[in-house]
Amino acid sequence: MKKFDNWNEVEPTGNTTSSPLPAGGYVGKITDIEDNPDKMYLRISWDISEGEYKGNGASCMERMGFLPYSFRFIRSYKDSALRFFKGFISCVEQSNGNFKWDFDEHKLIGKTIGIVLGEQEYRKQDGTVGTRLAVKRTLPADAIRGGQFKVPPKEVLKEEAPAAPVWSALADTDDSELPF
Repeated sequence: MKKFDNWNEVEPTGNTTSSPLPAGGYVGKITDIEDNPDKMYLRISWDISEGEYKGNGASCMERMGFLPYSFRFIRSYKDSALRFFKGFISCVEQSNGNFKWDFDEHKLIGKTIGIVLGEQEYRKQDGTVGTRLAVKRTLPADAIRGGQFKVPPKEVLKEEAPAAPVWSALADTDDSELPF
């Protein structure tokens, strides 16, 4: 085997004792915004900006090359979802002093927000069920700091309905005694 000259400088990965990110409330900063005007939603990326897990999203991106599902969420601004979108914007405004949103989504980048992550099951590509964290709520950052939130129960996949029975052809039925 080849001997590595920089062996002592290489950081080991995979056998660390650090715990995975738990469901809970986090104070974060919005790191990126993508507007999809055709479908009328914003795709928002964020990272934890305070506490034990500060920078966890960036760390995952560096290690794995992608941002985990828990650090991305969508907020629709369709008419049917406008009140929820305004709730999100209100949380950003309350978390950022004198900030007043002026309909420029790029001004949300760098702003503080409170995030509640909860567990949810999902179907993996191989058909098995996995569990991941997902953004369940946005709140003012002070609500997270003050513990004024609840972690939602784990969202479990609904069992798939059994296939409808296939009826055999009626041609095999003796209908000679039917009155019509």
